Amino acid sequence: MIDSLLEKGIKKETLNMIKGNDSLNYNLTINIDDVLEITDYLKEIGINNIDELLIYNPDLFMGSRIDVEEKFNKFDINNLVNLINEDVENIDFIYE
Repeated sequence: MIDSLLEKGIKKETLNMIKGNDSLNYNLTINIDDVLEITDYLKEIGINNIDELLIYNPDLFMGSRIDVEEKFNKFDINNLVNLINEDVENIDFIYE
């Protein structure tokens, strides 16, 4: 089931890291529909390091697409996307 992320451009190496973490693998697998929708949204707004986000902040993918959109809409999305693309740790801004 988690392998469906390959179709979204997630690297096999990233999936192997996820599969190596039983808890993360389980949580992403049971929420796969949301994970796929959130992945699509992040790609739509221009995030290019989704693989890193899956590893650094998997909780981002555990909610709904609507929740993630609301978090991003509190900011200038273009600036936030640029910051996240420069350094994945900048995703933390959406939780402030």
